[in-house]
Amino acid sequence: MFNKKSKISNVVWEDNDKTLMKIVFQDIPDAVLESVNSKSWLAEKAKKQFSIEDIDRATIEYYDILAEQTILYKKFVDNYADWVQWKENKETQQKVVFDVIKYILTISHNKDDFFKFKLQIFELDEVKKSTNREWKANLRKAKSSLELLAFLHQELPDLGNAPTSPVD
Repeated sequence: MFNKKSKISNVVWEDNDKTLMKIVFQDIPDAVLESVNSKSWLAEKAKKQFSIEDIDRATIEYYDILAEQTILYKKFVDNYADWVQWKENKETQQKVVFDVIKYILTISHNKDDFFKFKLQIFELDEVKKSTNREWKANLRKAKSSLELLAFLHQELPDLGNAPTSPVD
């Protein structure tokens, strides 16, 4: 709250008619509006400390800064909305990746699903074209998905670098 000892740091016009002053105090967050015609101690102190030219100049600077801040705020809001959308997409993608990993780690618990998974691996062109019978036998004999993928990686370490279609 302000009092007679409060120091005025700035005064700007609040209206185009220059009849209403916005008085800003040092170290006090709230500004006060006073009529230019007011006989209050505050209006008199503001008019004594700041000339009309000072208030005109301060008003131009104030509204220039306010316009810049408004533009920056609008950019922030637009970018924030984009960021929120990006973050939600990223979280969804991470969830999908974790779900796929969980599925791969647990697929060997279901014999039918694990057999289908092995079949999909044998449908890969690189596996079809391979003449390494021992490696293919190891793929067939694998008891877990990690063992199966380890054997697959053993012969085809760069397989993951090529784009593939998702497993249904």
